[in-house]
Parts: sequence; structure tokens; C-alpha cells
Amino acid sequence: MKGVCKLCKLEKELIKKSHIIPDFLYRNSGMFDEKHRLRSISKQDLLKGKKPKLRQTGINDKNILCANCDNVVIGQYEKYASESFYNKTLNLNNLSDCKNLKEGNINFNICSNIDFKKYRLFLLSILFRASISKNSFFNEVKLSNANLENLRKMLFNDDPGNYKDFPFVLFSLNKLDLVSNDLIINPMRIEMDGMVEYNFVFAGILYKFYEGKNLDTTKFDILLMKPDNDQLTIIQMEEDTGKEQFNKLIGEN
Repeated sequence: MKGVCKLCKLEKELIKKSHIIPDFLYRNSGMFDEKHRLRSISKQDLLKGKKPKLRQTGINDKNILCANCDNVVIGQYEKYASESFYNKTLNLNNLSDCKNLKEGNINFNICSNIDFKKYRLFLLSILFRASISKNSFFNEVKLSNANLENLRKMLFNDDPGNYKDFPFVLFSLNKLDLVSNDLIINPMRIEMDGMVEYNFVFAGILYKFYEGKNLDTTKFDILLMKPDNDQLTIIQMEEDTGKEQFNKLIGEN
């Protein structure tokens, strides 16, 4: 059908299937079972100990993007991510460019040779698509109109912005029995310390996005990707304190 594309803002033929989270992320992380099904769960059901539900396909939406914006504009970011950081089974301990380090009682991975611009725009494209999606799985991902427009311009203009614009922090859940690597959880919106956060969980990693431009990132600045280096920091959540930390991260006291 014809309509206005959410990214280029032009009236075009819109495609019937846009993946919100790229299909290769499911494949490369082993999230699909032998029947090409996913396990998904809401945060409420997870914390109640309920069993995940099976999905027949990755989560997608229709009539939100034109073919050029989906396959070319966003596709270039996906191509980079699929051929670099996500080009094999997502086990950080097995990636040659990711080294495990420890500072005090905090374990973390430092992954090198990550292109700041391309990787940043790749992740921000997921946040953008989740925000424009009509799929109920992403009901909690609703940026303000002004911030959504800022994010749209960044993606369409191939502009990663300042590292304090829509910053994100990654947490590895590989050592946390509460969340298995083949599980996807509906994204969660929480407000904390005067900031709006969106938490996505898939492939054993929690991606925490902060909404807005030029944010005060003093408290977690050391964890952020910056344009003057090629490093991505990923915090390891340990089993002994991980459950409590994870509950806080998804907005549960």
C-alpha cells in the first residue's frame, strides 16, 4: 500500500514486512529453535516465574517504511553489524576482539575495532523502529515527538550525533540464570534519575537506551562509546547480585 514512510517522510509504496529487531540477530545468537521459533516473555511474566511463549517469527511490522529506507538506509547499518560484531554466535568470551576485565567487583568486556558511527546508528535504528512500530510488543517504546524527530534525522542523514545524544549502555546476561540467551523480553520504559530509559533484552544482552539529546551522562560516561576510540564496554551481570540488579534495570523494586 501507499503511505508516508516514517523515515524519509515521503509518500511511497510501503513494504509489508519490516523487522524491528533484525532477523540476523536471532539467527546468529541461536535464538531460533529447530522449527524456527523464538521464545518471548513479558517482564511481568518473567518475574512471576511463568513460561515463555513461542513465536513463529521475529517481531516485525508492516506499512511503516519504504523499501529504500528499510533495505538501503537502515540496511547499511545492519550490513555492518552483521559482518562485524554479530558475525558469529554471540558469546562474548569467544569473540577475539572482546577481552574480559575486572575492576573492583565489576566484571566487564571491552570490545575493540567497533566503528563508532556505524554501530551506534545500527542500535539507534532499532530504537527508532521500535518507537514507530504498531506491534503491541513495543507498546512501552514511545519517544516524545521531538526526540523521535531528532532520531529520525540522525538516521536518515547518516549522522551519529554527539555520543551524549541517545546514549546506550550494554549489559551481558550470560552469567545470569534468570535470563537465557534464546529469550527475548518486551522492551521496558522506566524513568530514573530524571531520565527516560528503554531496556531491550535479546540474545543474552540488555541494551539500555537513554532518550534525548546532549544528556548529562556524568554518572556513566566511562561506559559510553565515543568517536575518538573504537571500543564498546559491556558490563557483566553476575549471578550473585545479578537478579537484584536486573530487577532494578527493568523497573522493579
